[in-house]
Amino acid sequence: VQKNNYSYKELIECAKGKLFGEGNAKLPLPPMLMMD
Repeated sequence: VQKNNYSYKELIECAKGKLFGEGNAKLPLPPMLMMD
């Protein structure tokens, strides 16, 4: 199921490779993650 928005916690999980699974795209971790 596709989502239209993600919580800050989910963005951090994505940066750690836990949201979409190992080997998939990741976001940068703070301080490079520019979401607040």
